Amino acid sequence: MDPIEHNAGTTLPTQLSESASTITVPEPGPWRLELQDEIGRGGMGVVYRAHDPDLDREVAVKVGRSIGSDQQTARFLAEARITGQLEHPGIIPVHACGVADDGRPWFSMKLVRGRELTAILARRIEDPVAARDWPLPRLVAILAQACDTVAFAHSKGIIHRDLKPANLMLGSFGEILVLDWGLGRITGSGAIPPEWSPGITLDGTVAGTPSYMPPEQARGERDRISPRSDVFAMGAILFEMLCGGPPYGGSSAETVVLAAQQANPFWPRRQLLGEAIPADLKAVAVKAMQAEPEDRYPSIEAFRDDLQRWLGHRPVQAESNPLVLLSKFLRRHHIVAGVSATALVLLGVILSAGWLAARDQRAQTAKAQAVAERATGQAERAAGQAEQGRRQARQAMQTAERQGRAGERGFAMTVIAQADALFARGRTEDAAELLERVPSEQRDWCWRHLHAAVAGHGEATAQVESGSWLLATPTGFAVASPGGVVRWFADTAKVVRSVDLSREVVAASSDGVRLALVLKGGSVRLIGAEDGRAMGDLLGGGAIEGALSVADKLLVRREGRWSNQGADLGPGPVLQIGNDCLIAAGGRIRWLTGSRELAAQPSLDVLGASPDGRQIAAGGSGVVRIWDADGASAVIACSRASSLAPVGDMIAIGEPNGAITWWDVALSVPVLRRDIGHDPSLLWSRDGRYLAALGDDGQLTLWGD
Repeated sequence: MDPIEHNAGTTLPTQLSESASTITVPEPGPWRLELQDEIGRGGMGVVYRAHDPDLDREVAVKVGRSIGSDQQTARFLAEARITGQLEHPGIIPVHACGVADDGRPWFSMKLVRGRELTAILARRIEDPVAARDWPLPRLVAILAQACDTVAFAHSKGIIHRDLKPANLMLGSFGEILVLDWGLGRITGSGAIPPEWSPGITLDGTVAGTPSYMPPEQARGERDRISPRSDVFAMGAILFEMLCGGPPYGGSSAETVVLAAQQANPFWPRRQLLGEAIPADLKAVAVKAMQAEPEDRYPSIEAFRDDLQRWLGHRPVQAESNPLVLLSKFLRRHHIVAGVSATALVLLGVILSAGWLAARDQRAQTAKAQAVAERATGQAERAAGQAEQGRRQARQAMQTAERQGRAGERGFAMTVIAQADALFARGRTEDAAELLERVPSEQRDWCWRHLHAAVAGHGEATAQVESGSWLLATPTGFAVASPGGVVRWFADTAKVVRSVDLSREVVAASSDGVRLALVLKGGSVRLIGAEDGRAMGDLLGGGAIEGALSVADKLLVRREGRWSNQGADLGPGPVLQIGNDCLIAAGGRIRWLTGSRELAAQPSLDVLGASPDGRQIAAGGSGVVRIWDADGASAVIACSRASSLAPVGDMIAIGEPNGAITWWDVALSVPVLRRDIGHDPSLLWSRDGRYLAALGDDGQLTLWGD
C-alpha cells in the first residue's frame, strides 16, 4: 500500500477544499500559513496541507469546521495545548495554535506520512500477500510500541479515551504514532494544568468509538474513567488483530453502545484468515477487556509487558494453562529440554533392566503364583481405570466438539450480522462478498434470506386496511380486514382468493384449519382457513372482543378477560396452537387441554409458537424465554416485545416501535433487523420458509429465502 498523508483528528482523505486560504497568526509573529488542499477531516475540524513560507516547509493545519461557541473553541484549543505538551516520538508535534480572523480556531503541526492500522488490518483480511507481510507477531509488536506512547501520556495525567486502529499510524520510517487526542481527559495527577482539560463530557454522555470503548465509558460514567479505560481499548485493538473485527458490532449505533455496556464480546475459534487464535494471546486480550476496571491490568505498562513476553515466547501473566506454559518453556530452553529427555530415556533403560532382573528372581521363588495373582488383579483394576479414562476422554471430546460447533455457529452469525449492516448501508457487493465466507453447513434461513435480498429478491409487500389481522392457513397467510374482507396471499404477496362477509369484523383468529371471525353484534362466523367456505355462526349477541375456536370449545373475551363456557381464564395473553391453546396467568403458561405447564416470569405480555407448536415463546419485563419440545429453555434479553415467532434455531421478535429482529436462540445474539409499521404482528408459514409481518398501518411484508 502506498503511504498516505494523515494527521491527528482526521479520517482518510475525502475531497479537496474549494479554495486555498491563508491563516494569519496574531502577535507574536507575524507568521503566515498558506493553506493548500484538504487532507482529512474529523468530528471537530478539517485538516489542510499548508506551506510555511518563513521556514519553507510543509506543515498540517487543523481548522475548526465553523465558528462555534466559546466552549467548543476552548475544547478545540485544549486539544492543541494537550498534544503540544506531550513531547514524545509517538505523538505528532504541535507548532502553534490560535483563532483566525474569521473566528475559527486552528493549530498547526508536523505533516506526517504513513498508514493507519485500520487499513493494514483490512488489507490483511482481503489480500493473502498482505497477510504474509503483516503476520500476527509484527502487529503485536506495533501495539506494544504504541503502549509506550500511551504510558507516557498517562504519566502526564492524560487519558486518551478514543484508542482504536484508526488512531494508530505507522510512519514511513517505522515510527508508531498515536493520533487524535481531542477526547483526551486530564486527571489532574500529571504535569499538565487541569484547567486545560476540555471537561465538556457530562455524566451519562457517551464520547468515543463504541466498538472499542470500555463499559464504564459506554455508560457515560465519567468518574469511573481511568488509565485502565485505555487498557480496555488497547485490549479491544488486540481483539481485532486476533479475530478480524472489533469486539462489538450491530445494525445501529444504539446496538453497538448496548453491546459495549455489557462488555461480553464473542470469541470465534479461528480468525477470518483461518488461523487458530493463540490461547495465551487471547488470555492477554481477555484480561485487558474485563468488564470491571479493577479486574484488568493495573496499568498500560503491565499490558505491554505481557505483549512483550508473548513476543519472546515467555509465559504471559494472564495465562494459567499448564500446557501452554510448558510449551513456552520448551521453546526457550530447547537445549536443556533435549538433555533432560535423553537423561530420562537412559534412566528408563536402567530402571527397565533392573525390573527385568527382579522379575526373573521372583520367578525362581515359591511365591511366583501369588505374585502372578496379584499382578492379574492389578491388571484388571488398571483395565477398569483405562476404560474409565477412555469414557472421560470421549466425554471431553464430545464437549469440545459441542463448544467448537457453538464457536463456528457464533462466527457465522457474526459474519451474517456484519453483512446485513453493510447491506443496510447500500454496500451490496461488500455484503455479498462477506456472505460467501460463511461455511455451507452454517447457511441457515438468515443467510439464505440475506443472500436473496442482496440478489434483489426475498421480500414482497402489499397494502391492506389498517387494523387488520394476520391469520395462518395450511398453505400460507390470510388477512381479515375490519370491513369484513378476507384475503389469501401467496408467497409473492399477491392476492389469490378473497371473501367478502359484508359484515364488520371486530376480531379474528385461526387454528390453521378454520378462521374464527367475530362480527359486530356479538356473533362468531367460522370459515375454512384454506378456501373460505362457510362453516356456521356461533354465539348470537353479547359484547365479544375476541374468540378462539379450539376443537369443540369456543373461548371468548369480554371486558378484557377470557372465558371457556363460563369458566374464567384470566386477563393474560392467549395463543392458539392447532386444536389447543396456551393461557398465561400468574407467571405460568398452561395448555387448555391436558395438564402440561411451564414456569415463566411473573409478568407476561405476549406469547408465540412455532408453526408445528414444538417451540413456545413468552415475553415480558424485557425478557423473552423460548422452550423446545423437551422442556429446555433459552433466554433473550431485549426491549419490550409485542409479537414473537420462533422457528428452528431462531426467533423473530417484533417491537412496538416497528422494529423486527431475528435472533439466534442458542447464542442469544441478534442477526438481522428490519423496520416496518408500528406494533407488527408476526407469523411463519407452515413450512418455515416465509415470515409474514403486518403493521398496524396495514403494510403486509413477506420475507423468504
